[in-house]
Amino acid sequence: MAEPSPMMKQYFQIKAENEDSILFFRVGDFYEMFYEDAEVASEELDIVLTGKDCGQKERAPMCGVPFHSCEAYIARLVAKGHKVAICEQVENPSEAKGIVKRDIVRIITPGTVIEDNMLDEGVNNYLAAVCLEKGNYGFCFTDASTGECFVTEIAIDNAEQKIIDQISRFKPSELLISDYVLKSHKTLNSFLSESFEGTVTVRGDNAISPKPTKELVLKHFEVISLENLNITDDSAVAGALGAVITYLYETGVSGNISVKNVQILSDSQYMRLLKGWVEKPLLSIPEINFRQNGVEELMSSAILRGELTESLCGIKDIERTMSRVVYGSIKPRELRLLAETISHFPPIKALLSNANCRILKEIYDGIDELSEIRELIENAIDPNAKNT
Repeated sequence: MAEPSPMMKQYFQIKAENEDSILFFRVGDFYEMFYEDAEVASEELDIVLTGKDCGQKERAPMCGVPFHSCEAYIARLVAKGHKVAICEQVENPSEAKGIVKRDIVRIITPGTVIEDNMLDEGVNNYLAAVCLEKGNYGFCFTDASTGECFVTEIAIDNAEQKIIDQISRFKPSELLISDYVLKSHKTLNSFLSESFEGTVTVRGDNAISPKPTKELVLKHFEVISLENLNITDDSAVAGALGAVITYLYETGVSGNISVKNVQILSDSQYMRLLKGWVEKPLLSIPEINFRQNGVEELMSSAILRGELTESLCGIKDIERTMSRVVYGSIKPRELRLLAETISHFPPIKALLSNANCRILKEIYDGIDELSEIRELIENAIDPNAKNT
């Protein structure tokens, strides 16, 4: 049997370490896919499947996409539940001695997408994990694109239905679960295979366990104990949180993960968990009255309400934009849009300057006009510059 070319030997080595992902292998101005990856991508993306001489007797099935427009192709693959491993040339080809060095720089999965053009605006993209530990089930739901992170614990009684209820409420695009939990819960297994629209990623028991992941969680949140996060050591919640944080590091989102705070959820807080105030009705009467006073003031002033509505229409998705700043993946055009959003802060604050109710006054006090940031962006970036 003929020896594969040096480049293909490199490809086989990297592919062997990423068997569950479609490998986007950078070759010049293209990402190339080979063999089964090429066949899958060709069918899913409706692109031509061809062949490449790789030093072996038969040409390797191959297809490719331009690197400068790869995000659209990746988005389509991820939307269909595939994982995509991005293998870049990590040295200048003109300076390489022999085969150019390549390495995985990012693995994009349904639950780890942070790119704005791959996400639905206004809809959370949750990565979830469920952990069984000491008779309890811990859940973690994290949106890497916004930095939101929620954890909760479920008692063993009627656990399967409660697990299904949590998954149905958050609708994660990817669920991390151990093989043991998956195989030992028939009802849950049936739900995930028949009704769950996201991707199920089966992980080893050590990847969804509190002890093996504890040190990474402590380091990431810069705390000396999980008690600082209001989480009990060696609990199911600690295992679920650890599974999510570990997975984010493994997939290369780790540069600067925007998840910095953890919110503990309990059944007594909300009637249901969807999103925003409308979808998270409070049960506390004082808190309800607090919000209603603000609504009443806005409803009684059509002029104020109209002017606020007009100003708020120019506000973009700040949470996701700031997450891309943290990750270092933001583009010039997106920074210009951030500056445009910031330009709406002063008029919004001015409109609230004469507010009477406490909630609107608190919003007024909390608005930082960020004029220096806006000026820095506007002076640094040419509005006509290419979006690179």
